[in-house]
Amino acid sequence: MGVAMYDVIVVGARISGASTAMLLARAGYRVLLLDRAKFPGGKGAATNLVHPREFSG
Repeated sequence: MGVAMYDVIVVGARISGASTAMLLARAGYRVLLLDRAKFPGGKGAATNLVHPREFSG
């Protein structure tokens, strides 16, 4: 198995982390977005604002 290489690792996929990861990916960085939750939730959940294709490699 190969080693994955990323320019940036964002920890926390709520609104701030997801937005940051999206903007960095759009700027051409290889981004890994991590979160401990299996599904989005909580008061700050806004995953409907981030399209999944933004994170495709």
